[in-house]
Amino acid sequence: MNVTEIPLDDEEMGSAADFKTLGAARLGQPEDAEPAALVRALREYLDEHRHDAATLAERDEDAYADFILELGYLWGEQLCRTYDWAWIRLHFDGEEGGICIVSPDRSLCVNPTRLFKEIVDEAARANNIQLIYSMVSPEVLAVQFPGRKPGRYTGMY
Repeated sequence: MNVTEIPLDDEEMGSAADFKTLGAARLGQPEDAEPAALVRALREYLDEHRHDAATLAERDEDAYADFILELGYLWGEQLCRTYDWAWIRLHFDGEEGGICIVSPDRSLCVNPTRLFKEIVDEAARANNIQLIYSMVSPEVLAVQFPGRKPGRYTGMY
C-alpha cells in the first residue's frame, strides 16, 4: 500500500484549533488540562451523550458534525500532547484517508473524527477512546505490539 502524507494547511490547522477549543468548552474543561484527565472527561461525556448525538444526526446535521469534530479533535490532540503524535492528512493508494493523527514512527494512525462517528452511530460499539489512549503509550506498545512496523500506518479503532 502506498501512503502519502500531506501536511495540514493553515486553514485546516485553524479549524482544528477552533474545534479543540469548542470541544473543551463543551466539556467545561480548560483546553490545557492534563491530557489523561481530558480523555477521562471525553469518555464520560461521550458515554452520557452518544445517544443524544445519534438522534441529533437525524434533526440537525450541522450540530451533529460539530459534536463529532469538537470531541474528535480534542481527543486526538491529547495523543499529540502526551505521546508526540502528529496531525496529518493521509492518502492510501491515492484515496483520501482524512485528517489523522500518526505515531512518531508512523507505525500507527487514527482518524479521530471517524472513531467518534463510529462510536456515536453504532449503538453496540464500545466507547474505547480511553483504552486506545492508554494502549499507545510507548511502554505499552513495546510490550503489546513489539512487531509493529514503522511507516505502516496501522489504523487503531
